Amino acid sequence: MMQHRSIPLLILFILYLHAEELPPRQSQPPTIILQPERSVKYFKGSSRTTDKELVELPCTAIGSPNITFQWLKDGEPFNPDDPNFISKKTNITRVVQFKEDTGTLVLSELESEDSGIYQCIASNAFGKSYSRHLHLVEAKLGVFKSLSKEEGTYKPVLGESLKLSCEPPESIPPPKIDWVRYDAEDGFTFIITKGDDRIETDFEGNLYFANIQQQDDNNKEKYGCSVHNHILSGTSYGYFSWIHIQGGMKTEQEGDSQMQFPTSLLYQSQKEVVGLKGRTVKFKCIFGGNPTPTIQWKRIDGTLDKTRIIQETHELVIQSVQREDEGQYQCVGTNALSDPLKYNFTLRVESKPEWIREPRPVEKGVEEEASFACNADGIPKPVIKWFSNGKPLETLPPSDRRRFVNNQLIFINLTRDDAQVIQCNASNDHGYLWADVSLSILAFKPEIKIPLMMVKVAEDQSVVLPCETIGKPNPVIYWKKGVQKLEGDRYIPHPSGNLTLKNAEKSDEGSYTCYAQNKYGAVEATGQLIVRKKTEITSPPFPKEQLVRFGSVAHFKCSATTDDQESKNLGITWLHNGIPVDLHNPDVEITDAFGLILKNTSSKNTGNYTCVATNGLDSASASAQLNVLAPPDPPRDVSVSACKPREVELHWNAGSNNFSPIKYFIIEYNNTYKPDKWKEAGRVDDPLATSHSITVSPHVSYTFRVIAVNELGQSQPSRHSNPICQTGPAPPDKHPSNIRDDRSKPGFLIVQWDIMEQEDHNGEGFAYEVVIKKDGKTETYIIDDWKNGSKEIPVDTVYEPYEVTVTARNNLGVSTAPPYTFRAYSAEAEPLVTPSNFELVPGKEVTDTEAWFQWDAVDTSPAMMRGEFKGYKIRYWHADNKELKTEIDIPKANEMNNKASKRRRRRAVPKSIAVAKNLPPFSNLELDVVAVNTHYASNGSNSINLTTPEGVPGQVSYAAVLVRGAHHFLLEWGQPKEINGVLTGFEIGHKKINGLVVGEMSEPVKYDDPNQNRAFLGGLEDRSEYRIFIWAKTRKGPGEPYFLDAKTAHPAPPQRPEIVHIFPAETYLNVSWKVAPSNEPVGSIHYVEYRKTGDSEWKKGPDERLYHWSNISGLQTATRYEVRIVASNGKEKIASDIKSDVITAGASPVAEGGFVTAGWFIGMMIAIAVLILILIIVCFIKRSRGKAYHVQEKERLNGADPEGGEGNHNNDIPRSEAEPLTKSPDSFDNDNEKPLGGSETDSMAEYGDVDPSKFNEDGSFIGQYGGQKAPSEAAVPSAMSTFV
Repeated sequence: MMQHRSIPLLILFILYLHAEELPPRQSQPPTIILQPERSVKYFKGSSRTTDKELVELPCTAIGSPNITFQWLKDGEPFNPDDPNFISKKTNITRVVQFKEDTGTLVLSELESEDSGIYQCIASNAFGKSYSRHLHLVEAKLGVFKSLSKEEGTYKPVLGESLKLSCEPPESIPPPKIDWVRYDAEDGFTFIITKGDDRIETDFEGNLYFANIQQQDDNNKEKYGCSVHNHILSGTSYGYFSWIHIQGGMKTEQEGDSQMQFPTSLLYQSQKEVVGLKGRTVKFKCIFGGNPTPTIQWKRIDGTLDKTRIIQETHELVIQSVQREDEGQYQCVGTNALSDPLKYNFTLRVESKPEWIREPRPVEKGVEEEASFACNADGIPKPVIKWFSNGKPLETLPPSDRRRFVNNQLIFINLTRDDAQVIQCNASNDHGYLWADVSLSILAFKPEIKIPLMMVKVAEDQSVVLPCETIGKPNPVIYWKKGVQKLEGDRYIPHPSGNLTLKNAEKSDEGSYTCYAQNKYGAVEATGQLIVRKKTEITSPPFPKEQLVRFGSVAHFKCSATTDDQESKNLGITWLHNGIPVDLHNPDVEITDAFGLILKNTSSKNTGNYTCVATNGLDSASASAQLNVLAPPDPPRDVSVSACKPREVELHWNAGSNNFSPIKYFIIEYNNTYKPDKWKEAGRVDDPLATSHSITVSPHVSYTFRVIAVNELGQSQPSRHSNPICQTGPAPPDKHPSNIRDDRSKPGFLIVQWDIMEQEDHNGEGFAYEVVIKKDGKTETYIIDDWKNGSKEIPVDTVYEPYEVTVTARNNLGVSTAPPYTFRAYSAEAEPLVTPSNFELVPGKEVTDTEAWFQWDAVDTSPAMMRGEFKGYKIRYWHADNKELKTEIDIPKANEMNNKASKRRRRRAVPKSIAVAKNLPPFSNLELDVVAVNTHYASNGSNSINLTTPEGVPGQVSYAAVLVRGAHHFLLEWGQPKEINGVLTGFEIGHKKINGLVVGEMSEPVKYDDPNQNRAFLGGLEDRSEYRIFIWAKTRKGPGEPYFLDAKTAHPAPPQRPEIVHIFPAETYLNVSWKVAPSNEPVGSIHYVEYRKTGDSEWKKGPDERLYHWSNISGLQTATRYEVRIVASNGKEKIASDIKSDVITAGASPVAEGGFVTAGWFIGMMIAIAVLILILIIVCFIKRSRGKAYHVQEKERLNGADPEGGEGNHNNDIPRSEAEPLTKSPDSFDNDNEKPLGGSETDSMAEYGDVDPSKFNEDGSFIGQYGGQKAPSEAAVPSAMSTFV
């Protein structure tokens, strides 16, 4: 084996002895990579600027060996070190060249002689690279020639055309020309020609007036032409012109006496224009005449492309000119006095050279071949010239290794001396293209970039053995396994050096060597090939084919085996129709055994499913078919074959029926007026149909779509039809509907109707025609805004009839449908009559919300009502708020007339009787009555006074379960918004809820304190749902209940309380606590335990059931205490953390003090002050509520009893107030600021009252907490801070 191994080494040694001397790796001529971007650059020149003007001429190149740079100016060598470039101002050179590795020049203080064409040359031993030309041009702006005032004065006739000449001076680059009006006081004002068809400038800058108007006589103003050079930022103003209209100025009274002139041509731009492809071309026509001529543009030999061609009044602008724009164009000018004047233009399109194949840099090795292509197109055809290192190719000595083949420059059998720079110039009349590319020559021995190391392959698979090799000239490469050279059909060598081995076998395992050599040397690389057992599918997907209903689950199973050495890498993937299934789809699941589960299947899941097993070396696959029984796929290829004004022929092809026959098709449409709204156009019951006729409206753009239906449902809509169907015009099919009048605006007849949608217009020029007839006279009005559905017509009548018709029309005529005539009325006004003798009906009882009234009926004739009589309104207001009035409608149908009996006089006035309901109870009211028509009310009748008796209250304003335990709730509520009397207290009851069954009501518990706002509800079952009812009461009784649902907690120890605040005084503590929000039960009783620091026994404070604060009194001053809170549910207790740093205020208990400074004396004084304040407040309340409310004597005479009667009650419970409290108790959130409850087994009645000693005079706890608040309100500390 060692003998065989030594043979290749010997061969390599022999090759080494015969190898040529290794040259430099690369011969790289220069390539310019940074050069001037533009072909022309302007400069101001030192005579026109005081700033230090700099111009940079960039030139950077790459190449090897080192590069030198040279510049040409106007084709001659340019020497930056020439003494002529020394600045006269600074005495230093004006031309600076950058570092040696770049040829960039910077010129400063530029002079006129610096103008010229510059070019950079980069050179090294292998060639020369030439940059593009840069033309450096000095900017210039001349001055206008001067004229006398007589030469610049124009005296046109009013209405005559006029031209003001500009004659701009020389400007480099071309200037921007404007016209101005100059006034000595106001300065310059630019003349804006846009939007004024009468005034225009030509391409040379002259100003034209199509006809002179009075405002053109500039009197003291002067017309002037200005040119602006943007490089120099300078403007030059020309001579001024004056316009004096012959005949002088006309006054407004005299008017303008204008002469009229036919259309005449004032200016036409160049008739034959050569436009360069991609550039912009403009044609211009200026016409004179009075009236001002109108101008139209058209293309004689085709149509104008509106996407690129802009038609301005005087100009036709063609943007981004293309070859197809070549042709004849025409401008047409006309006015009322002449026939159209037509002038033609011819556009010929040419183009600058454009690359077809641009030369590219070439890098080749010795003995190889290189080619360069230089193909360009343009109009005229570009001329191609070749250069080598800047010299024309035809001037070089001929060479049999350089030739032209098919417009390509080709070099063969390259040597290192062939390194050079190739230039190509493609030129025509409009420009040139310049390419400067290098030919680099490489020469080096072989190198293996990616050697063979160890490669694994599975049986029957092809494998690539890597040996990527480079070298110049290209090396000869061959392979061996051991000592055997690899040849035959199973071995495929690649130019890169790699070798493909086809259909690997176990016997192919072993060591492989790659050999590479050229005339400069040789190299080799050796590696190993390992062949594994191939992967196989042992259990293909099952079932092989299955049919499932959409929405169901499909399941495939699959298993495979592979080589034992690769089993850890074995994995299975699934493909759907050759594409990996989306594992991010929640309806796709891969099981632990590589099975595939498809959930919620649809027609998209139909197809072939392939199980692919792979170990990274090879793979095996097997497939199965899934068919999903589903609604059809959308129809396709929807198109319109006939688009008539009232009928459309629609065609389509059905999609897949997804294994259930199609039953019918649904056709839908939308239009340009409502593109987002699809409507059904019809149904096609033939399941095999592929076309259908549809009725449409004229002058509408339609698109259609089709939906297929089978037993399982509808398909998705098809794509909409294309192109859009535009139906032809026709007269409207109908007239506006729902014609009506509006009688609310005095002095007008207002007619209204429902507007007709655009799809009903049937053509252009749609309008409504309103015809009004009265007393033999007819007036017609045209409304051309289709969105306007009303017409206001001034009239001098009040509530008088008119005959009105509203019809629809368009440019093709009026709708042929018969019009509808409507009897409309002019506007109403305030009635001329007033109800009188308004009073209570004698003998009718007045309840808390209801009273009967009567009054003298009014004359209801249209003349007196000045409108349509609608009935009456009873108005009431509180005696102390007359501005806020409430009205009760008494329609004429509900009004009862109490006509005079026959025994009365014939002329007795009949009475109208009505009941006023929903009056506010317990209120001192004033009332009157008015007669009403549709929009107006009469003057009010006499007013009367009425005091409604006390009623029942409304619901409490809110209610909430603050905390809950296993057997109790702690409730809180707010006072009712509508008390309707004197509030006397509250009642609370509950019902147990079992599923949908609501149990019997418990015996309500009564609370006689009207200020109470909390209650403890105990004795409940754990984990049970209850409906809790809360009633507010007055002396009249309970009102409507407020109810809420809540659920008790599960049995568990009470939550641990947390101390929030401790406020120490001299002899007492105010302590507050909270319980963290959770679903766990809260204790029914909380109390404070305290002890002096050092004591072992705890003392217990009073039980707290309704609030989460407590007061501990009888303490020693200036003493340290330990405090904790204990929660109990009657069976179990749990204590909070201990607060051990609580110190009472004051001096030590053993200290002696005066009588006045004793703590008990101060506390007693404060308590007395509090009691006096409470007494004053109670007296004030009693005084306010003790006022008597009397019914007027007239009411008593009529038999009314203000204290008697029962009121009507509204039995509806406002759900808006109840809903926030009816969420599931299982998710009940405990407010961490809410108080705790009492014993879970106690009855609610035992804790109906709260110890008054814990409140100050406004009902708040002394020391911290404010009065009764809604659950959302935060507690506000009381102003009081002591407790006796």
